[in-house]
Amino acid sequence: MVRIRNNICKELPFLRLFFGLFLGILIEQSYSIHFNHIITIHAVCITIFILIKLLKIEWMWKISMLLSFVIVVYVITWGSITSSLLSDLKKKTTSIDNCYLLKIEESKTDAGKNEKWIATVYTRSKNKWNFRGNTYLYINKNIHGKSSIGDLLLSNQPVSIIKKIHNPGEFDFHSYSKINGTFYTIYFNDRKDYINIGNSLTKASKIILHSREFILSTLKTYIQDKQVLGIAEAMLIGYKNDIDPELNKTYTNAGVSHVIAISGMHLGLIYMLINQVFQWIFRKKHLKLIALLITLPALWFFAFLSGASASVMRSVIMFSFIIIGNHLSKSSEALNALFGAGFLMMAVDPETIYDMGFQLSFTAVLSILLFYHRIRKLMYTKNLLLQKGWSFVALSISAQLLTTPLLIYHFQHYPTYSILNNLVIVPVSSIALIAEIMVCINPIDLLNSAIISKGITTCIIGMSSFASIMNTLPFASISFPVMSLQTIAIKILLLYCLFCYFIKKSKQLMLLICLLVLLDFIFTWKEQMKIDSLQRMIVLNMKDAGAIIHQHGRHADIYIYGNWKENKMFNEKRIKNIAKHCLAQDIQYKQLDRHPLILQTNKSGKAVLLMGDDLYGAEAGQLLKRKPEWIVDGSTKLWKIRRWKKEAQNLHLRLLHTAEAGPIYLDCKDYHSFFRKK
Repeated sequence: MVRIRNNICKELPFLRLFFGLFLGILIEQSYSIHFNHIITIHAVCITIFILIKLLKIEWMWKISMLLSFVIVVYVITWGSITSSLLSDLKKKTTSIDNCYLLKIEESKTDAGKNEKWIATVYTRSKNKWNFRGNTYLYINKNIHGKSSIGDLLLSNQPVSIIKKIHNPGEFDFHSYSKINGTFYTIYFNDRKDYINIGNSLTKASKIILHSREFILSTLKTYIQDKQVLGIAEAMLIGYKNDIDPELNKTYTNAGVSHVIAISGMHLGLIYMLINQVFQWIFRKKHLKLIALLITLPALWFFAFLSGASASVMRSVIMFSFIIIGNHLSKSSEALNALFGAGFLMMAVDPETIYDMGFQLSFTAVLSILLFYHRIRKLMYTKNLLLQKGWSFVALSISAQLLTTPLLIYHFQHYPTYSILNNLVIVPVSSIALIAEIMVCINPIDLLNSAIISKGITTCIIGMSSFASIMNTLPFASISFPVMSLQTIAIKILLLYCLFCYFIKKSKQLMLLICLLVLLDFIFTWKEQMKIDSLQRMIVLNMKDAGAIIHQHGRHADIYIYGNWKENKMFNEKRIKNIAKHCLAQDIQYKQLDRHPLILQTNKSGKAVLLMGDDLYGAEAGQLLKRKPEWIVDGSTKLWKIRRWKKEAQNLHLRLLHTAEAGPIYLDCKDYHSFFRKK
């Protein structure tokens, strides 16, 4: 057993580093351990490591287990320190009240009446510009004068901090932005709101920008169909501004969204093309260095050209390890390269582990490396075509073994025909991607327009049609209840153990499977008990309407009111999803009329005011005085709430608005009676 462990550590040196760093980040994020304690443990590990290195070789051999333990603890504390430092930096996000400088970093996207950019924010302090984080910059389309990447804008317009205001089960824009280092939103509605003082784009950035513009203009020249163009742009360089939302949803529901999102699959295909060409051109050993010096920059250039997402960066780092290892005639273990890429990315940014693209990309490659060869060996045929087909089936199955639990955790549904969809769409998308590359590098216009562009159009239309048809079939998707991360982790381990037991039966594996089944039962039972004990009232954050969930265990009464009928279908679907994530199963809707309504309690001194548009002047002031703390939601007009907030501040009262505070959770024991305002 010791020999096996030592062999794994030698073949996969990044394995221990990766899991140590991963564990350290999770510990820091989950438990509030004092920073000084982490630093102390870190310093002790360094001291012990130095002392061990000073010993004689024979003593070092005897205490090798202690040395391994010290290294693991050192890496864990390192992960906790980097995560803690980054968290402290993000906790220092404060309001910006004075003049600030914006540097536009990413290209614009369409946001209704505005152009949406991502920019870095700098504030002036003691003759120095200090970095404050990233911001979403919204510029009104009616403003004369174009902005571009690298522009420096000087302004003193109001800056809003992004707050956590999402309802349960809805997209967490706050956490998504925080992972990407974006903390603010800024709106420019007039040309006077800012001054453009120049452009600071570097030469390397200009090359990438011009290359991106050239690719987009080339595709627009040869592909006339707008829907096909949107998919083609997304497939080649990850540009999603022109993609049709319904078509994007079709690919997502079919379980093939990775085809239109730049991922490791695209980078792998490009690497295979480059590698095949260079193997033919640079066949001699002394010329292989030239291939290395071309291949690596080409892969990194494509990574930055496509936006350098977490999944792409994982892939390019992994391929870099493999390419350099092959050049140095070293054994390039793909599993070690994968853990190495994950380790480097988490060392630079600990919150990478929360990026969904990184999670799915990492687990898909890990799943392929663990299961592919074993699944492929389950069936053998002498027919070369059938064997190639089975190899691709085995690849699709292995890729989804570990990603499926993650998809269920994030989305609570699984596309039933995803394996079949991938078997058809992935090969066709690979052909379309190669054709797009040929269009961009081929100087012969006639060949591009007559043959290649028509081939791209045919492939993409075929992919889209197939995905649409598969989504209309019965049982196209399976819905799942909301599950905790612990339950998902146990199910992943159980799935892996069952697969290993199927391949090679052993008593130890059977014992481990029984233990995991028991743990799964215990965690499920605890979650059910927790659901049954819930007694709460949730005032949801809705726009121009209102909804309150009054929940007792699995039963929930949902009170809807305000301007509900205008977007009735959308709101009902939204509420159903929220109730599901609140773990309510038995749901009853109750419609309230449009008159002012107060939910109040004498014990806590709180009151919830619904549909307060009919309250004016002194009447509202007298009402506010009755309670020291008031809660209002989207059923009351925003301008009125702002006026009340000023009055509440003058009266030293607290007024919470769901648009600013997010959904508000209350103990429902004191709110079982609705009191009508008279």
